[in-house]
Amino acid sequence: MNESLFSLAGRVALVTGGNGGLGRAVALGFCDMGAQVAVTGRDPLKNQRAAEALGERGAVFTMHVGREDEVERTIAAVVERFGRLDILVNNAGTVYVDSILEVSRADWDEVIETNLTGAFLCARL
Repeated sequence: MNESLFSLAGRVALVTGGNGGLGRAVALGFCDMGAQVAVTGRDPLKNQRAAEALGERGAVFTMHVGREDEVERTIAAVVERFGRLDILVNNAGTVYVDSILEVSRADWDEVIETNLTGAFLCARL
């Protein structure tokens, strides 16, 4: 395979929810292909581990995707750090596995805020 065909050298990616699971794998893959990568997450320990894994090619920001002020601040910080932003992966998400009869309205609102509003805000901003 011709790796230069898939090179992301000179590109900057933002992966929401990139401090674990699939998001982390995507972020590390982008690094492997030459991109600089910004990752967001809410868990401080997972953020620290992601920062260590990304090394100098990456940066980790604490952010809740459903909170517009945090998204604005983080995107500005990514552009300040790397000079640009080319790629967005809306990966952040949450779910409750309880029966619908057990999920509170607050839990439901958190799912909608994270999974839908978060993707909207990140793409728009």
